[in-house]
Amino acid sequence: MSLETTVSGTVSGNVFALDINTLELSEYIVFEETLLQRIPENCLLDKYPVDLLSVCSTNPRLTVMVFNHCLVILYDSSTNELLGTNLFDVPCKSITWNRDGSRFVFALHDGSYASCDSSNASTCERPAQVFGPFPCIPTRKVFFAETSRSSERIVLFSGGMPHASYGDRFVVTARQGDRTCVFDFPSPVVDFCLTTGEDGYHSCAIVLTENEVVCIDLTDRHWRVIPTEQIFPLHASQITTSTHCSHVEEHVWSKLKRFSAKEIRRNREYSARKWPIDAKVEIGDENRVIKESTKRQLWITGHENGTLRVWSAGDAVMQLLFVIDSRKEFLGFSEEEKDLSDNNRGDSCDTDSSDDDFQMTGEWPPFKKVGEFDPFCDDAGLSIQRIAFDEKCGQIVVGCRGGQVLIYSLEETEKELTPHPLTIEMCDHSKLGSSAQDTRALPIRQTAWKYHPGYQPQSLAGSNKSIIVQLKPALAVTAVAILSSRHLIAASNEYGFALVDVNKQTVLLQNSLVNQSDVAHVGAFDDALSRFKSMKKSIRQTFRKKKKTPVVSLDNTMGTVNSESSTREAASTNTAKVFSENEDEDVLVAKPVERLIEEHVFDLISVDSPPWMIRCMRFLAIPVMGTAGICDVLVVGTNGGKMILYAISEQPRAEDVCKLVRDVSTICHCI
Repeated sequence: MSLETTVSGTVSGNVFALDINTLELSEYIVFEETLLQRIPENCLLDKYPVDLLSVCSTNPRLTVMVFNHCLVILYDSSTNELLGTNLFDVPCKSITWNRDGSRFVFALHDGSYASCDSSNASTCERPAQVFGPFPCIPTRKVFFAETSRSSERIVLFSGGMPHASYGDRFVVTARQGDRTCVFDFPSPVVDFCLTTGEDGYHSCAIVLTENEVVCIDLTDRHWRVIPTEQIFPLHASQITTSTHCSHVEEHVWSKLKRFSAKEIRRNREYSARKWPIDAKVEIGDENRVIKESTKRQLWITGHENGTLRVWSAGDAVMQLLFVIDSRKEFLGFSEEEKDLSDNNRGDSCDTDSSDDDFQMTGEWPPFKKVGEFDPFCDDAGLSIQRIAFDEKCGQIVVGCRGGQVLIYSLEETEKELTPHPLTIEMCDHSKLGSSAQDTRALPIRQTAWKYHPGYQPQSLAGSNKSIIVQLKPALAVTAVAILSSRHLIAASNEYGFALVDVNKQTVLLQNSLVNQSDVAHVGAFDDALSRFKSMKKSIRQTFRKKKKTPVVSLDNTMGTVNSESSTREAASTNTAKVFSENEDEDVLVAKPVERLIEEHVFDLISVDSPPWMIRCMRFLAIPVMGTAGICDVLVVGTNGGKMILYAISEQPRAEDVCKLVRDVSTICHCI
């Protein structure tokens, strides 16, 4: 058979061949003429539908067919011979071949697998269930991987776990001699395959799950995962906010690339092998006419689990540069995770460590979590709500749902930092509503944490402490801004906004835009289900209106008479005589229905975003002081269409640094 031919099996047992070039369909195997007479009597069945079909890639004349899920036939198309048959007592799920085509492997429904020699399919090797003897889920696919001439064969299979205890796990198991590793994925495994290196031996296992693609390095001693490049799951944790910077300063860009390369080399949790999936399209120099300034673009995503991902977005392939984990600043990030992280980067991946270090857990089966997809979040307060990036120095300001504001900067040296909170009371606690009073800020870590060169929390001058601004009540941060030249950041929540000098740890400006009558209602808008509740309320009111029916008398006749009389009365009251041009004709016309026009009161509680909520904040350099020239200005925009401008200048007293310049309100009340 030619390699440019595809074969298809039918329910009648016949196999057809389709030429890919000419699209001509021909009969490849006629079951009744070719195979039926040669099947042994102990393997005869009532019907022979072709369920599985596989052609050997190294020897296309060999074809393995599975009829009615159980009958296996090895057929040689060049000699028109039946090389062997076998009848399994359980259904077969898939067929694969080994590297040189000397054996083919079956995945079986009972959680086991079997392999046959290509020269004699009548003899099969069927090892015992790996995770038996209790009932196991079906094995969906099996591969025999060979990474080198001297290395022992690696058996990889999906499924096959004990049904009662681990039937809900999504796994691919790797076995090599006495070594076993169960790769535990966070989403269901769809399929997996092997890739071959230049030497013809297997190099990687590519696993496709419902939410991501994971590549495992089979040549690595510990079967580590290769860092994903082109097919990274952006929704690994739900994206809650993002920002794009179209022009990053050149010195900042070079720092980002340098620190990113160091981070990849330092993180020994991943394999050093290059990502194997490539389009194989070479781009000539004439197509590389993109300016370097256009390549210096960043896309920063904030996620529900408290992580930030910094992406290089200027090229055709978006590359992940950094992962900033804000959870490290809080007690929720346990010391056990720290120890596990250190172990993964250290001894467990050392080439001189023993084979026992490979078993990451002492339990059986030995699970190893792989994959980036993580749909669960430990605490909703960790969710990233707002991000601000300064392209001149590379600083990032992060506003979270728990009211915390964190600052990250690029540092050249390694540091051990302890977070130091700066608490800002946005409103008098006695005036708060019950929902706002019940909010609690996330507890901050009290111990030091070691940070590598790259993005680190902003440290205070002359100390080993980092600053965290905590807005209280601990509601979601609605806007953040940064002015690195003056070491200023601005942050806001539903109550108002504050301007902070990071170096001096002082609050330069604090303003609340909420009326005293509306203070009790603030905080209800932070509910994640506010939109859902609003829609539910609307649907409920609609059904209540539908249920309102006119009152009908118990006596049907009286009810009918009453309704008719009321109709006549309404008609008589709503009609009037109008004299037409012809005096002999009187025309009756209906009066329009009149009602009192009432002023519609704007209900602040029924809307999702109140007009006082701050939607955006920016630091700009514009001339707002007349002849004074260009100066730094903080612009605050609210949901109700108000824009407030503050001029920033150098003053000896902190309260004189910011001066109100303009207070503009739009007619449409929106920004």
